[in-house]
Amino acid sequence: MANTSKVTHVNKGELQVDFVDWCDVVLSKSIELAETSPEARRLGFVSVHLLASEMFGKVTAEQQFFRETGQGRALLGAVEALESVGLVSTKRPGSAINIEVTQLGRSYVDDPLPVWEEICKVQLNSEQAHLLGFVNQLSPRRGKNFVWLEWISRETVAASDWGDKDRFIPAQRELRKLDLIRSSPNLGSDLDLKATYRGLVWETRPSLIRRLKDKKEGVFISHINEESRMAQGVKSLLREAFGPDLRVFVSSDYESLRGGDKWFPTILANLKSTRVILVLLSKNSLYRPWVPYEAGVGEGAGAKVIPMVHMDFSLRELGPPLGEYHVRRLQSEDGVRALIEDVKVEIGLDVSEVNVAAFVAGVEALGREAAYGVNEPGRELVRTWIESVITPVIRTLEGEQQLLEVRRLRWEEKWNRLEGVSAIRDSLDPGWLDRLEQFERFDPDITELIDEHDREAATLQEQYRHLFESIQDDSQVHAIYERAVSPESLTKMGAKMSDIFITEDINQNLKYLAAHTINRAKRLPSGYTTEKLWERFGGEFLDVLNHPPLKELVEEADATAGRLLQVTKQLISRLKEIRETLSLKHNVSY
Repeated sequence: MANTSKVTHVNKGELQVDFVDWCDVVLSKSIELAETSPEARRLGFVSVHLLASEMFGKVTAEQQFFRETGQGRALLGAVEALESVGLVSTKRPGSAINIEVTQLGRSYVDDPLPVWEEICKVQLNSEQAHLLGFVNQLSPRRGKNFVWLEWISRETVAASDWGDKDRFIPAQRELRKLDLIRSSPNLGSDLDLKATYRGLVWETRPSLIRRLKDKKEGVFISHINEESRMAQGVKSLLREAFGPDLRVFVSSDYESLRGGDKWFPTILANLKSTRVILVLLSKNSLYRPWVPYEAGVGEGAGAKVIPMVHMDFSLRELGPPLGEYHVRRLQSEDGVRALIEDVKVEIGLDVSEVNVAAFVAGVEALGREAAYGVNEPGRELVRTWIESVITPVIRTLEGEQQLLEVRRLRWEEKWNRLEGVSAIRDSLDPGWLDRLEQFERFDPDITELIDEHDREAATLQEQYRHLFESIQDDSQVHAIYERAVSPESLTKMGAKMSDIFITEDINQNLKYLAAHTINRAKRLPSGYTTEKLWERFGGEFLDVLNHPPLKELVEEADATAGRLLQVTKQLISRLKEIRETLSLKHNVSY
């Protein structure tokens, strides 16, 4: 049956990743991990768990029901879609899913045209195209930086203009046969429907295919969002030098991305069809992955890549791959003239007289604005901060505060970590970390509190890990264990060893008991195989925490937890104060 949870549709007029874009992101990340991850290189494949951890963070990926979340459905849906067109293959031992990128998948990353063109060769009549558009409009759902596909209920289909079975049945049958849509069940007239990768490519990629096949021309300016005004300044400089008809693509510019354009494929198309790529570099952008990615895609497509630096950026800070290019300085008149000459050589146009001095004079002011953030953020930026950074962090910290106040910290033996305590930067959706950095530049004092919180959280995690291992190695714990599993004790409990522990491995059994001990469990929930043993000997295991050497470790961890609680309260209070001030000043609710 169709999922009826409340979700947001992906509307065609919005500038956001669509499902095909999302599949491209997952494919590219799979290739990256296959080449760089020690685990993937050792095993020869990329596990979905590794992929999820890298894309969404370990905390999200290790949720008990991760596959039921939007991120989980998006990731698994992308893997299934990529496999359906031969870009990856999978192996599924048990509940795990392991991914190998095929040769076609690697070729696709460099040039998606062969795959897209093959899909778009299919001819549909008007009824089939109309039904496909209906499914493609309603099936996709999106999160903040990911997309998944949901079933459209048969009730929704029946209530639409596809309630006419004479029209619906033949159209859906042909689309399903071509794998342009899915249906559930496979037969009948009352069906749930779902979009597919092929169907979305067929509808959304023909115009992009035509644009990709156009002749290379113009200039692409690669930049981060905070430096958009600097990029606009470079664009104006080039138009002044070469005339208003020069094609200059700037992703933050309304002329480059028009209403209805999908930003990822449009950027990719322009990267592959441009003659010159100017990469705007500063300390602020150096470690952003998107900048070298765009340069790499452009160079792979044959474009001339020219890095441009501004502010007090030292060329010694610029390592490979961008450090291997000849760099131009925007704060130098000679550097700007050399840049104009570089572009002239590549595009073959005459140069008009340019006021280079005026451009250089404005570079420092624009650079400082980009580096230190806005003095007075706009309403939409404030809304983004509140929704994607401030409020999520407050909620996470409030949950952490509650655990610390009642001393209900729980060590998860399976994941070897303390539950409910994490660094602020690990708790956020990875897609919003740039907004956190921007927010910190707006209010630098908050960075000190975040850093202090994260240091204490990391210390507490390490202290609990050390305490957990020390409990397992403690001689008193070993002595209690030996008595607890002796034949006399087992007889009194009316149990066999196999009734209490699922393994004969003593070290593993001690891990189970150490987890109960560190969590200071007075009673175990019914259903635990160790319940009877803990009922008789749990008090003795817990008592070892009151004696050296474990007592000192417990006291150190408790002291750290107390400090963490105090800084957590301060951080919550400060974030709420900032949120209230911004909310009232900019009329943004939360």
